[in-house]
Amino acid sequence: MLKIGIIGLGSIGSVLAVYLAENNQVTAVLKDAKSELHDVSIYGADEKSQKIMITSWAELHNDRNFIEGSQIIFVTTQSQHTELVAAELSTLIPSNVTVVSMQNGTKNYQKLRKYLPLNPVVLGSVWWSATKVNEFLTYYHRKAITYLGNHSTDNLAKNKHVSEVFNQLKLNFEVEISTPIDKILYQKLALNVVAPCLALMKLPYPEGLNVDAMRELTTLVFFEALKVLDACAIPTNSPDLQRFKTGLLHPTLNQSKPSPHKVSTQISIEKYGGEGSNAGVLIGEIIELADSTRVEVPHLKRLLTYIIKLQRDYSPLTEEDVNRLIKSGEL
Repeated sequence: MLKIGIIGLGSIGSVLAVYLAENNQVTAVLKDAKSELHDVSIYGADEKSQKIMITSWAELHNDRNFIEGSQIIFVTTQSQHTELVAAELSTLIPSNVTVVSMQNGTKNYQKLRKYLPLNPVVLGSVWWSATKVNEFLTYYHRKAITYLGNHSTDNLAKNKHVSEVFNQLKLNFEVEISTPIDKILYQKLALNVVAPCLALMKLPYPEGLNVDAMRELTTLVFFEALKVLDACAIPTNSPDLQRFKTGLLHPTLNQSKPSPHKVSTQISIEKYGGEGSNAGVLIGEIIELADSTRVEVPHLKRLLTYIIKLQRDYSPLTEEDVNRLIKSGEL
């Protein structure tokens, strides 16, 4: 049994917490939580519930027993919060604790390393999907692979550290080690451009892609993202990218029963507005890569500009709105 910390209890953090707590002592850290045991549950692809100790940064600074002795810390927050998390961890954990980023984005390693110069940092890429229903309930709607590896520039995270994390996750997940993991993170980044599109109309995936205007916009930005990956010699033939590509080109494949399938990026846009979400970070990373390779991505740039301007509790666009914005060059 290991002592494991999980920073953030969104959809990914919740699923990890429930499974890891079967064989380990797990503490989850939330911004404003009181130190209490809570029943955290998942349903859908699997149905499980575990009692998880949930605490906050303030509580940890007052009583380090919750995190002291932890061997692994999973970071599952959105990437715009990574530096804040790293700064907090730098005051709480020794350098022998393995830190695992299970986040979208390609720059979390650099942000963690800035504050944790000596800790082993393992990177993960989650291709399964889940949606938070409420604070302690998560709909786990699709099982898929989890990749683990280290960053191409890292010399601190050894095979033993990656294997340590692998051995914990393999009990409940399909896990593959891919070292270095950089290309996998960029492949996932291409899929991350989809959620901001759906957020414009507040539509779930995959049903939202049956709306013609939404499918047109998503196709435009997704294929621009693939063009960027091609320019960087990053493979675009992974099963998940090909599956999504097929769904765009053959929309009848998206006909399915309605499901509450909105990923965390979309949920955060709809709840906090564009500037409060991680959309700027994720789309921005693709645009930055496009600029460095001189690949034109006009629709991605327009989408980012439009998303960032969205305020909290914005009204969803209609299909007519999206069509008009595409034709006018605003999207």
